[in-house]
Amino acid sequence: MASMTPYTKFPYIPDLSRVFSYYCQIVNSEYDSEMENDIYYRFLFDNNFLQVSGSIVEPSGSFDLADESTRERSFLSYLNSLDDTRLITESIGDNGKSLDELTSSLEDKIAPNDIYVILSWLEHLNQVKYKEDKYVLTNDIAEDLENRESIYPLNYKETLDISEDKFSVFEYLRKIKSGKIKMNPDFQRNVVWKPRQKSRFIESTILQIPIPPFYMKRRSDGSLVIIDGLQRTTALSEYLNNEFALCDLEALSELNDKTFHDLEEWDSTVSTKIEDKQLMFYILGTSVPMVAVYDIFNRINTGGTRLERQEVRNCVFIGNATAFLKRIVDAETFKKAIDGGISDNRMKAREAILRCIAFVVQPVSSYQGSIDEFLEKAMKKLNAMSSIEIGDLERKTLQTFDLTYEFFGKTNFRIPGRNTRGRINVAVMEVIFNCFWEKESSDFPKKSIVVRSFENLLKDNAFLDSFRISTSSKNGVKTRFELAHQYLDYDK
Repeated sequence: MASMTPYTKFPYIPDLSRVFSYYCQIVNSEYDSEMENDIYYRFLFDNNFLQVSGSIVEPSGSFDLADESTRERSFLSYLNSLDDTRLITESIGDNGKSLDELTSSLEDKIAPNDIYVILSWLEHLNQVKYKEDKYVLTNDIAEDLENRESIYPLNYKETLDISEDKFSVFEYLRKIKSGKIKMNPDFQRNVVWKPRQKSRFIESTILQIPIPPFYMKRRSDGSLVIIDGLQRTTALSEYLNNEFALCDLEALSELNDKTFHDLEEWDSTVSTKIEDKQLMFYILGTSVPMVAVYDIFNRINTGGTRLERQEVRNCVFIGNATAFLKRIVDAETFKKAIDGGISDNRMKAREAILRCIAFVVQPVSSYQGSIDEFLEKAMKKLNAMSSIEIGDLERKTLQTFDLTYEFFGKTNFRIPGRNTRGRINVAVMEVIFNCFWEKESSDFPKKSIVVRSFENLLKDNAFLDSFRISTSSKNGVKTRFELAHQYLDYDK
């Protein structure tokens, strides 16, 4: 006899922070029957987080989520009371399991939807981690959730926490190898040093010529992230690992064609000079605000090319956000949607994607006039998502880019010129992406009507002024999104 498919117990609500937010919105408020139609509210009532007393919504007394300092522990208690949680953690076991392996092993016990949701909640609560395509149990199940620290830049202080330190080249590379200092391989600024540049830098270390300082940002897990000095670090690492030979040297021409191993055999005092070379580091503490980080890096110019803000963000906010942006920018769907309209040189394409995503993972109404702050908050939000949520976001993002291309083709996100298709305008891209988010072709009339609506939008002076005169102002952004939805939202 074939086993029955398990029924779905939960709505699809993997975002635990949203569960908490809904709870706080509704608790101690007057009951409204419209709440019955919302999946988050329904979950809170059905699972005894909330109850109605008279006409007031009150905590049920079982699990209180109102107190920010204890809500995660309270929700974990709820999760641990579920048989499905036990089955999932037991199935993960000591060796971990991929999502496919989990759903397969539990196919006759738990509906796939519930596995996704519970996994996402457990990941939010740091009870499981997604590592190398597998879910693994954390080693600190009893971790004090109330005192868990944010992993990103925190409060501004009047005196900036910037310290100086010195390491030898040998010490520096050892710290990188041990993971104490992190090199983001995705952060290459699309400007890779040629062998001649690497060689001349190595020559400078041998000649004991002063080298500009390196800049790093401290994360609150104690690790350091290289923000400025990556090309020099790469040159040192590659040379000491015998990955290239010196070339085009003039001051020390006798060293041309020699690898580091060759130097050690030829004259160990020369190789020792490289390893013993002292490097200066400026370390920005966790409390240094991003606005200060940008300002600092606008003032330095160690490699002839100043850092763009997205390049800095990409270092500071390493995690889900940076990996997500990398996958989207490399996806053929995205490349087709922009048709060569934005280069990712200096991470311009990634910033454009982030701007689109920022306005769907955060309400437009929350924008307060600083695009940098808004994008930083979006990257933090992405980094706080579970792997399930990131997967959902990636799928929806690519579907949205594909849908916009379906309607606008090679003129996608562009303001046409008199005789050309025009260039991509990121402000236009943001609002078109927003209007098509979580939509399907059937939500729109035929293509010619949508194209005509877009053309009319581009004739609206208020819309044009919203990004030509006040691109990043609070009112400009509000006006831009409101007008775009007026022109491009259709009633079925």
